[in-house]
Order: sequence, then C-alpha cells, then structure tokens
Amino acid sequence: MDATQRPLRVPTDLEVYAEAHGLFDLCKNLLEQVLIHKPDDPIQFFIDAINRDNQDVPRILLLGPPASGKTTIARLACERLGAVHVSMDRLVANTGSDFAAEVRRLKETGQEVPPHLWVRLVRDRLMENDCTNQGWLIEDFPQTRPQALLLQEKGIAPRHVVMLDAPDAVLIERNQGKRVDPLTGDVYHATFAWPNEPSVRARLLAPPGISEERTAERLRRHRRDAWAVEACYPSCLRSVNADQPAPDLLAQVLTLVAERERPLGPGTARLLLLGPPGSGKDLQASRLALKYGLLNVSYRKLLLEAAAGESATGQAVKMHLESRRPVPDLLVARLLAERLRRRDATARGWVLHGPPRVAEQLALLQSDGIFPNRVFILDVPDDTAVERTSLRKTDPVTGERYHEIFRPAPDGAVWARCRQHPRDSEAEVRERLREFRSLVAPARLLHPRAVLVNADRDPHTVLEHLESRLVNALPAIPREGN
Repeated sequence: MDATQRPLRVPTDLEVYAEAHGLFDLCKNLLEQVLIHKPDDPIQFFIDAINRDNQDVPRILLLGPPASGKTTIARLACERLGAVHVSMDRLVANTGSDFAAEVRRLKETGQEVPPHLWVRLVRDRLMENDCTNQGWLIEDFPQTRPQALLLQEKGIAPRHVVMLDAPDAVLIERNQGKRVDPLTGDVYHATFAWPNEPSVRARLLAPPGISEERTAERLRRHRRDAWAVEACYPSCLRSVNADQPAPDLLAQVLTLVAERERPLGPGTARLLLLGPPGSGKDLQASRLALKYGLLNVSYRKLLLEAAAGESATGQAVKMHLESRRPVPDLLVARLLAERLRRRDATARGWVLHGPPRVAEQLALLQSDGIFPNRVFILDVPDDTAVERTSLRKTDPVTGERYHEIFRPAPDGAVWARCRQHPRDSEAEVRERLREFRSLVAPARLLHPRAVLVNADRDPHTVLEHLESRLVNALPAIPREGN
C-alpha cells in the first residue's frame, strides 16, 4: 500500500488473501467462542483456538421420532464426514463416568433423568480430543426444550440441526421390524436392511418397546416436545422427509450439513462464467452485472477493443485476429489482468465470460494475483447448443438478432436479408463444442470448487441458481472419514 497516495486504496491482494483464508469468519468464530467460554486469558485462548485449526469441523444434531433412521444415518454420515458419532446409549454405558452411573441408576429405578445430568454427559464427551479435532454428530439429543436450553447455556452450539420426520403409520410399521446386534450395537431391519452374514442374523434381537402401542406412545411424546426443541434452533434447523431409501436420505442430509453460513464480511464478487456456445453466458453475465452492479467483461469484446487501439499489445492482438489465428494465452492474460486491475473493476467486482482456453489463461491470471471467487460452468447438451446457435441470424440493416424458433423475424422479407455469422454454422459450432468439452476437466482441476449449472432451462431459472451460489457461501468440501 502506497501511503503517499490519496485516497488510500487497499490492495486487491489483501482482499484475495483474507477471502481465501476466511479471516473474517475466523475472527467472528473466535469472538463467539471467547464470549461463550469467558476464559481468564483471552489472548492465550485465541492462540490455542487458532492452533487447533478446527473452525470448520462438523457440529451436528440429528433428531427425529422413533424409527426415522437416526442411528443408521448418523453412522453413515460420520463415516463420510470423519466426525465422531455421539450416541446417548453409548454415553450411558460408559463405566468410567460417575455421571453415567447415576443416569443408569435413575433409569433402572424408573426415575426421570434430570436435564443437567444428560448435558453433563454430552459436554464431557465433546471436550475430548477426538470431538474437538474431528467434529461431532449427536444422535437424538436434545429431546426436550429444557435439555436444548441447557446445551446452549453450556456453550454447545451446533452448526446444523437436522430433524428427520415421516408419517406415524410409516414409523410404526418400520419400528416393528427393527433388530439390534447385541455385540456391536448396529441396527438392522427385517425388511429394509437385513445383514448378509448368517452369524450376525443369528444373534439379532428385537429391542424392547417396539410394539405398536409403545411406538405410538413414544411418537406422541416426540410430537409433544419436538416443536419446542425446533424453536430453540430457528436459524440452523432443517427438516428432512425420512420416508425414502437410506441412500437418498443420506445424500440429502450430507447436502444440508455441507451448507455454510452466509458470509457477512466485506468483499466484491469476482465471477467467471464458462460454457459452450449457446449456453447463455453473455445473457447471464449481463443480467448479473445489471442486478449487482458488476463490471461486465467479455473476452471477445476486450480483444476487439484492444485491436482497435494504438497500443503495442492491441496491435499484436489485431495481427492475430486478422490472420484468424488464436491469440496467445500470455497476451490474453495480460489484457485481462490489466482490465481487471482497474479501479472500477476492483471497486465494483466483475463477471468475466468467454475465454476459450480457460485453464491456461486462468493459471496465468492466478500467477498475476487475480483469482475469481466463483466459477460457474454452464452446461447444455450438444444438440441444444447447436439448435440455439446455428439457427440465429442478424439483420444487417437494423442490427437486430433473430432466431428461427425462439425469436422469429417479423416477416419473411426481414428474415431473407438476415445473415449468419460464420462462427454460428453447425460445423463450426460442433467443433467449438468439442474444444470446450476437452477443456472442462483441466479447468475443474484448477478450480475444484467450480459450480456446474444445468443451463438447459429457462434463463430466469438459471439466473436464480447462479444468484443462490453467489450470495451464499459455497458448500463445505466433505472431510473423508478415517
């Protein structure tokens, strides 16, 4: 930063660095933690929290009525996320805990376990190193409002709360087929999830309380308390229909827990739109630029503007365009970097669309310190791209562009004088499609969080999809289990 110039401008490199490393979210999380835990030495607390590097680990509550599949989904989700599965049954069975022994005594005598005992068991488990470093998923707790409020008082704040649900008739029928392996504690079902090993099948037992009457009573108790628990987590709770196959239910739960909180820190949008001919890149870029005040940077228009200028770079571009040769990547990257470093681009943000050799040119841009924070790949079938592109023509008199299907000319005389751009011929379009398909994989390797968007839809629907990924944080990359 040059302190002699006024007004002072924060270098774009600082913004890119802060965004790449999540500095705003890190500071926000540290402030939340110090307010919750109230340490005697806040500075040392900050240092220890940063050294643990566990800001993005999962913190999940998985709730639901009996027979909704909580145990199965919790086990599978923890395997995928690398998180610790915290089960209340396992906590109670812990022989090394005085609190667990007290809970067992109360349950054996038929007495109600007070919320503070349950919460103490959970809190002690979450303070262990594996939960701190890997994250956790708590199954079927809290079940009541007092338990939920006490969890919050103790500073146990989940990022995601998933409530499974299904009709009572489905749950009652499903619960009657439930079987448990007494050795491992794994849950099976006589219809939906029967084990393959004969030795496992031989030792399965029907758990107590699966009769229709007992299940109906447990469901009534759950319905009575669930709404109050949901009210304790209004911003992070999501309901999921559990009346679906386990793989589909697991996929939906994993998608929900991959969502991240909308970023509140300052920043400018830096968008890169990629796609084959006819995918609607120009249309979507113009709409995003208009709605969010972004600078609309078209690769081809930038080349034409440079070729019309008197600079040495522009003359080099002009020479390649006139000879119908590809403009070298280094030259393109230099033009793009120069344009994207101007004050209007850094202040407003930008949406870049159209570079054909995206992997090479994006690598050169990144080496020059220019990083898009969203990369969208608009995808359409080849036949759709050919239909959208090869049937459009331009009226040389008015400059209006028409399409034989989607925007016909007002009369036959106008259509007769329209001309097709050589790049829009079917043979040329199919060649450009083949070139684009070969470049998608390298581009995704360079930017693994690129978002693939189905552009074979109404343009307004595509725009809504792009906006949802623009204003919200990108989903977290799943952590592989150990």
